[in-house]
Amino acid sequence: MTEKEKMIAGKLYNPSDEELSQDRHESRLLQNKFNSLGEINKMERENVMKTLIKNAGENLYIAPLFIVTTAII
Repeated sequence: MTEKEKMIAGKLYNPSDEELSQDRHESRLLQNKFNSLGEINKMERENVMKTLIKNAGENLYIAPLFIVTTAII
């Protein structure tokens, strides 16, 4: 079982795992992109959000400034 699979299952996992570190990095890049897009780029912002939140419904609306942080204990 990978560290990501353990995390999703609610089990103890290593947050320093390379796959999880890469996921966090990619998420930060997408957050920055989302926050930098202006109101005129609404469709592109929606596409970025759908990438970040895979199971987002059709009526999801999140306005910039969108920030997600993680705590590693």
